[in-house]
Amino acid sequence: MTTIADKLQLTLSTKNAIKQALIDKGADVGAVPFASYPALIGGLSSGGFPIGTVADWKLDQSSEGWLPLDGSLVSEADWPLLKPLLPNSDGYYDWPGVGLTGLPDFGTLIALVKFSPNGQFLALATSSSSAGQSYKVIRTSDWAEINVPAFSLGFISALEFSPDSQWLAVGGSAGAHLAVIDLSAGSLVPNTPSISSDVKALVFTNDSQQLIVGAQNSPRIQVFNTQDWSQVAGVPDVNGSVMDFSLTPDGQQLAIVHWYAPFFVVLNTSDWSLQSGTPSLPLTGNTHAQCCDYSPDGSYVVVGIYTSPYLLKIDAYDWSITSPISLSGSVSSAAHSPEGDYLVLPIASSGGVVIDTYAWEVFADLPIGTDQMRGASFSPSKEYLALALSRGSGSGLVVLNIFTLAPEGFFYLPTLESITYGNVTVQPMIKGE
Repeated sequence: MTTIADKLQLTLSTKNAIKQALIDKGADVGAVPFASYPALIGGLSSGGFPIGTVADWKLDQSSEGWLPLDGSLVSEADWPLLKPLLPNSDGYYDWPGVGLTGLPDFGTLIALVKFSPNGQFLALATSSSSAGQSYKVIRTSDWAEINVPAFSLGFISALEFSPDSQWLAVGGSAGAHLAVIDLSAGSLVPNTPSISSDVKALVFTNDSQQLIVGAQNSPRIQVFNTQDWSQVAGVPDVNGSVMDFSLTPDGQQLAIVHWYAPFFVVLNTSDWSLQSGTPSLPLTGNTHAQCCDYSPDGSYVVVGIYTSPYLLKIDAYDWSITSPISLSGSVSSAAHSPEGDYLVLPIASSGGVVIDTYAWEVFADLPIGTDQMRGASFSPSKEYLALALSRGSGSGLVVLNIFTLAPEGFFYLPTLESITYGNVTVQPMIKGE
C-alpha cells in the first residue's frame, strides 16, 4: 500500500507527464497553470490534437516499460528494477476484509481490543451483566487464549502493551485500579502502585522505562518508573477526568483529552512540562472529548467528540484545528493503520467506518451489521484488524483479514484512481525499466 507521500509524488509525476505530452504536441505551456490544462487541450483539439491524446500517449508507453498503477499483480522476474521503488508492494488492503473463524467465543460483548507491538498477542476486555468484567490474551499464531493471572479491577477501561511486548498494563474501576502482567512469566509484576480512582488511560514511554497513568480523579496524570515503581514528581494535572492518551511516534510528546475545558493538552515527556500554544477545543454545551490518536508520522492528532462535529483534526506543528470529515454520530475511539493511510472509527448507532486519510472521506463500511463497535486495533503487520463489538448474543470479538500478500515471486502495484481533466482521463503509470 502506498503512503501519502508516494501518492503525492505519483500525482506530481503524472502532472509532469501531461505537461510533457502537451509540449511534444507543440503546445506553448509556458506559465499556464495546471488547472487551465483542460482548456489548453481543448484548444489544441482543432489543430490535430484530438481529445484523448494525452491518455493515448500514456498508454503508448506500455511498450517502453510503463505499467498502470491499478493494483496489478506483477512478476518480480519481469520487472526486477521496479519493486524496490514501491514500498509495501508485497501486498494491499482488501476492504472490508474477511472475518477469521476459529476464534475463542467469549459469549459476551468486547469492550477493548489491543494488538501487541510485535503482533504476537491480542489483548481484550470482556463484559457482561452476569459475568462482570475481565481481560483475556490471545496468541495470534493460532488464535488460542493463553493463561494469564486473575485479579479484580472491576470494569476494565484501559489496556496497554509495553513497546517490547513483554508487559501488559491493565486499568480498571475497582481495587488497586492497576495491574501489570509479565507475559513471558505469566504472572503479575510485583510492587505495582495502587491508583486512587478509576484508571482511564495507560501508555508506556518508548523505552519502556516509565508507565503513564490517566485517572478519573486528581491526581489525574501519574508517571511511574517501571524499574522500581517510584513516582515521578512535578507532573501537571488536567481539568476533569482523563479520557484518553496518545504518544507521538518519537515519544517526545503526550496528547491528553480530558473532560472539561480546554479538553486537550500536550505534555513534553522530557520534563513533563505543558506544551505551549495548544488549542482549547471549540466545544460547547453538554459535550466532551472521548479519544485521541496521533497519526503514525506524528503530523496530526485526531480527537473524537461526543457530539457534532464528532471528529477534530489538530495539526501537530501549528496546532490549528479542522473538522476533516462529516460523520453521523459520536466517536469513542480511533485507530490508525500502521502507515496512517486509513483511520478506523466506531460511529455511535451506525457501526464503524474506514476513513481514507489521504482524501479524508469514508472509504469503506465495516461488516458488523447492527452491532455497536466499541474499539479497533490494527496488527503491526497490517494483516489483521480486530474489532470490539457490543452484541446481544455470541462473542463480540471479530478479527478481519484485511491485507492480501502477494504470492512468492510476485508483487502488487499500488492502486491510484484515474485522473480526469476536462474530457481527458489519464491512468497514473510508473516507469518500470
